[in-house]
Amino acid sequence: MKEASGVYILNPPANPVHDVDLEERKTIAAFTRALENTNLEKVVVQSTYSAQEGDHIGDLGSLYLLEEKVKEIYPEAMIVRAAFYMSNWDLALNEIVEKGCLTTIYPSHSIIPMVAPRDIADYLTGLVESGKAGIHYVEGPQRYTVQDVATAFQTALGKPVKLVEVKREDIENYYLSLSFSKSSAMSFAAMALKTISGDWPPLNKIERGKITLQQYIEKLCLKVVPVK
Repeated sequence: MKEASGVYILNPPANPVHDVDLEERKTIAAFTRALENTNLEKVVVQSTYSAQEGDHIGDLGSLYLLEEKVKEIYPEAMIVRAAFYMSNWDLALNEIVEKGCLTTIYPSHSIIPMVAPRDIADYLTGLVESGKAGIHYVEGPQRYTVQDVATAFQTALGKPVKLVEVKREDIENYYLSLSFSKSSAMSFAAMALKTISGDWPPLNKIERGKITLQQYIEKLCLKVVPVK
């Protein structure tokens, strides 16, 4: 990194069978050490909507910590807080195809701002060129609900898709059923509840991407539905 003029920092998710909070903070500490004694022109940090100070709240806490640690070294860093990745629904495809249902920890009509990874990449390209420091919010062309996700899959696959909602009090046990450690399940459940609360940036503060949820889901479903 001594010869680099800029860096893009994306904190990799820790394996939830371990303690995600502990493991991700180890990675953040490594990033911080790597940035020390560097002289970079541009530093971009990938973060998330609702990033906030706190422990045991999943990525919301760890990515906020990453933001703060980077800004201590590079106050003019560019922080990109992205909405919920549409790609998070990729893992639901098998269940939908095999069982005709979509299991969700979010209520069907909760607003969940979403964005396609491609839109994030396109926005990052322009941001690096402008070099505008500070926090930037990016999401898709409109806001969606989990019901919209089910409807998008139903349209793309041409078959009914039933939503199976996990009750709030059962979210931690749901994560435990996926082989998460106890600490990770607690952390992800807390993050889910904060997401459900809907503390989103105001609409006049966000940048809009172009890829709709339906477009993203239809492309995803091409893996199982051949092009006509």
